[in-house]
Amino acid sequence: MKKLFVLAPLVLVGCASQPMGQNLVVERDAHPLTRGEQIEAMHECRSADFRPRIIYARKLVNGRYTEVVIDVICANKYL
Repeated sequence: MKKLFVLAPLVLVGCASQPMGQNLVVERDAHPLTRGEQIEAMHECRSADFRPRIIYARKLVNGRYTEVVIDVICANKYL
């Protein structure tokens, strides 16, 4: 019973110390793909009978965050 009294406050403090919400992480070194690179990557996935999945990142452009394509991966067609 004494262990419960010692353990309960520690658990509550541990849970309370987690930050609330999400933080936006901006990757400054992520270079967006050009339109030609995007199309070529999608054609490569489709020719191998896979489905292209686009990976986006947020980048600061003219003081505003905008989504840019940074990668195209090939995923299973039936999932």
